[in-house]
Amino acid sequence: MERALSEVRAGRPVLLEAAGERALVLGAEAVDAEMAAALAASAPLRARLALPAPRLNRLGASGTLPGTVALPGISPERVEMLALQVDARIDAPVGAAEPLDIAALELLRLALVLP
Repeated sequence: MERALSEVRAGRPVLLEAAGERALVLGAEAVDAEMAAALAASAPLRARLALPAPRLNRLGASGTLPGTVALPGISPERVEMLALQVDARIDAPVGAAEPLDIAALELLRLALVLP
């Protein structure tokens, strides 16, 4: 666990696996053009941005549970807008967070990089 926290804090992706599913977890601050290109080149992605309920509420979504926003591609600008900008508004449907998304959010919370 300490290694995963260190990697996330350093801006490197961490692979989570649960119930036969895998997810690469990366803090929003670490998503830049170089990282987006590297991830896109490595394998086909089903990218999504997992956000905690307080951040979703700040973006204008209602609810008390974490959720996800599908990303057709990894856009550093869009990730920054949704995860970090103070005056941002939600611009896409919010899906329910899956168990792997919840685990990713917990890892980011423990690493102190959760938006």
